[in-house]
Amino acid sequence: MPGAPSAFPKAGGAPSFIPFPESIAFTPRAAHNLPLRLRPSLDGTRMRVTDFVLLLVEDDPDHVLLIQRALSRASLVNPLKIVRDGEEAIAYLAGTGDYDDRSRFPIPSLVLLDLKLPRKSGLEVLEWIRGHATLKLLPVVVLTSSSESRDIERAYALGVNSYLVKPVRFEDLLEMVKSIGMYWMILNKAAAPRPGAPGSETPAP
Repeated sequence: MPGAPSAFPKAGGAPSFIPFPESIAFTPRAAHNLPLRLRPSLDGTRMRVTDFVLLLVEDDPDHVLLIQRALSRASLVNPLKIVRDGEEAIAYLAGTGDYDDRSRFPIPSLVLLDLKLPRKSGLEVLEWIRGHATLKLLPVVVLTSSSESRDIERAYALGVNSYLVKPVRFEDLLEMVKSIGMYWMILNKAAAPRPGAPGSETPAP
């Protein structure tokens, strides 16, 4: 029986919105049994846990707790930063206001973005990200309760990397989080840093 949508983009780099069977394990046994701080990258170097920062943009405290629990159960111990609305997400990414200290609030390696947010919607945040040269390559995965086709189409039109609908069961959320970790933290090859790229400077708001 189909489970939650896959967090893996389609072949050729296009994002996906497809079901996968609940019985499939996406984390290879040898890699999954290693803490992320000890897992080798594809070029043979070791990945430090602090190198991959997750930014969770989610206003529902219950969903935040469930995602934190799923990350812990999946042994994904990377730094997790949490913001509660769209304007706060933009302030974090721009490094303004309370988020001007990049040693405490680094540019994330991956954004998990809800759509139904106060103040600014997730789609507005996504549009803001893709409109800035220093952030336009930042991987963004929509993680939302909305399965409306107009939201899916709009998110892909704005350049989202993957669109995932939050499962009802915790077990399905756990499998989804594992697949996110496997692809984005281990298999995916990120764009090479360049002057003005995320992490090299604070983008203008």
